[in-house]
Order: sequence, then C-alpha cells, then structure tokens
Amino acid sequence: MGFLGKQIITCIAITCWLAATQAEQPPPEFNRLNWVEISQNRLSTQIMFDFNEPVHFGHEIVKEKHQLHLTFPGMSLHAFNPQHVLSKLEQLKSKGLIKNVEIFEQKGSVPRVVLAIEFASTRCEKDTHAPTKNCFLIKWNTLEHPHRLIVDIFLKEDLNQITKNNAVLLHAMNDATPCDVALPTPCTQRIVLDAGHGGKDLGAQGYFGLMEKNLALDIAQRTHKLLKKKGLKSLMLRAEDKDISLLERSQLAYQLKADLLVSIHVNSSGSRANKAWGIETYYLNGDELVYRKGTTGFLFINMQKDADLIKRLDQCIQTSVNQSKQLACAIQKTLLTTLATKKIESNDRGIHQEKFRVLLRANVPAALVEVGFLTNHKEASRLSQQQYRTLLAQGICDGICQYLAHGTK
Repeated sequence: MGFLGKQIITCIAITCWLAATQAEQPPPEFNRLNWVEISQNRLSTQIMFDFNEPVHFGHEIVKEKHQLHLTFPGMSLHAFNPQHVLSKLEQLKSKGLIKNVEIFEQKGSVPRVVLAIEFASTRCEKDTHAPTKNCFLIKWNTLEHPHRLIVDIFLKEDLNQITKNNAVLLHAMNDATPCDVALPTPCTQRIVLDAGHGGKDLGAQGYFGLMEKNLALDIAQRTHKLLKKKGLKSLMLRAEDKDISLLERSQLAYQLKADLLVSIHVNSSGSRANKAWGIETYYLNGDELVYRKGTTGFLFINMQKDADLIKRLDQCIQTSVNQSKQLACAIQKTLLTTLATKKIESNDRGIHQEKFRVLLRANVPAALVEVGFLTNHKEASRLSQQQYRTLLAQGICDGICQYLAHGTK
C-alpha cells in the first residue's frame, strides 16, 4: 500500500473515532434546577422551583387522572436533581394534596425531563381520618430574574374566602400626610417584623466593624417596642441573633397569622469606593404573578372551570401588591420626615419593585426597607449611634401606623 493509501485509511479511522467519541457524549444541557421549596401562605400551598437559566417548559393536563405533566427541554435527569425534588414534594403527599410524583428523562437530540404530578382526589382529615374530596385550583407561573417556576395549590375553602370578600387583604389607603394619626379602635392587625439575616448570616459589613444582622435586629426591636406602646399587636420573626432561613421566615409569618410584614435591612454598595447612601423601600413586583398567556396555566381538580374565579385571583394578587406599595410609600415617607424634623440630612432613594422571596411568599401587604449603607462612612457612623437607630425605628413605626390608620376599615 502506498503512502497516499495509508493516509486515506488513517483519515477514515480518525473520522470514525471522532464520530464514535461524539456519539458517546451526552446531548447538551441548557438549564439546571438549583432548589425546590414548599411553603404555605394564607391563600395557597406553594411550590417554588429555582433554575439557573430562564424556564421553558411544555405542559400536558390529564384531567380525568388529575395529572399535570411538565416537560423541561435542555435538562438531563441529573440536572433536575430528582431526589431533592421528590423529597420536597413528599411533604405534599403527607398533606393529602399529591398522590404520586414521577420524574423521568426523555432521550433525544436535546434531553428532556418530565415531572408528572398526580394530585390527590381525596384526603383524610386529621381528626376523623374520614376521606374528604379535594377541590382545588392549580395555578403555575414562570418568573424571570430570578428564573423560577411557581406552582400554587388553592383549596376551595380558601377560594371561597376570596369570593365572599377580600378579608385577608387591607382596603385601599388614602393619601396621608405625616402626622400623629389616630389608629382604628380596636386595631386587630398583626404586624410582623423581620430583622434581616442573623446567626452565621452576617449580612452587609462596613465601617466600624458594623454588621447588618446586629443593626437590623436592634432597629426591629426598637420598632417593636414603639408599636407595642401604641397598643398594636407587634410580633418579631427573630428576637435574638440566630440562624433563620428565608423559607423559615415566611412559614413563621404564616404561623403567626401576619396581617402585615415589614422586613428591616441595612444596605451595601459592595465597595467602599462607591459612595452610595440613603434610604429605600421595596414592595413586591407582581407583574408575573397575574395571568399572562404562555407563562400562566390552570388546572381545576374536582371543580368546574371558572374564568371569573381566575379573574378574582388576579384581582386579589393585584390588590395585595397595591397595598404593599402603599405600605412602602408610607414607611419611606415617614422615615425621611422623621430625620428631617431633627435636621438630619437624608437621601431619598425612593421605592422600588422587586421579587425578593420574603415578599413573594407573604401574600399580605409587605415591604422591605433598607435604612442606609454600611459602606458609606458618614451613614455608617450614624447607624452606629443608638439615638439615630431610635429615629429610624420611629420612622418605621410611624409609617406602619399611618398605613393602618388609612388602610383599614
């Protein structure tokens, strides 16, 4: 065999080897599941899936079997972390909401993971162990930045509460001016204060060795005392320096039957070279939680499809967002006014919408306030002083009081 013949055979062999090697390589993955969490709020039981990239999926409803099949392209079984998902969804099986869950991979040029959830048609009551017919609405939404899929399970009895009236929500609040407002008597609202971070989670750190977890707790405690002096029902998610996860915070707020949630934090610009300073307050961005074609779906279990009910759910969500905005506005305004009355210069960074988990899960009027920057020398110096932290607590307290005075019947 000549030189040319050997070269041709070598090229063919290399080509065959490359083809075989490439065939052994798994198809490309485009996404990965980070975690799944189950939580409870006043309106629903919620499953939250957090992904590495934007969520794209197909869905199939097998109504007669009470099944919802979600198909995730660009994901392998390994990337979906099935053991983690199954262990979390097991909680819903024990509650009688889910009968069975399967996770499997569909092979092809692009991998696909299928999550098949069979919802339980009946559940046993804890006291009597008698079977009760499950009647609920399943709703799913996708979010971007962060990339999440949220599945809500609304029981019929909770949906009836929405239908009769919006008792779980506060009514629209009129514009208020900073003043010593008169609270409704009696004021039965349960105000829950969330001091950010805690324990091993230090939060922001800055000048003078200050740590966010300590300052947030101190300001929350001062706010709590001021609210109690006014005869209000104030409760704290953490009253000491301890670890408490975001999921635990939302679950505790639910257990405390919160009517109002205020989360207190201290800001950081990430670098002391950045001179950012000032106060800003956040409320929930609910744009992606209401019905949107292509990103929202529904499944009725043992219930007739009801378009009006879906509209009422959207109205309920929007009302909660509107009330959260009013609460955020009130707190931001009274904080700045409180400092101004003491001739302390402040920087109004405004109110903003966000999709923080503590706000996403609240389902009651909720706001998250950032009272200043630890990475700004002047503001950190103020935050280190007890008198200044008392003023901040007074501003937050006044904002809550104004909201309650103008936002309840």
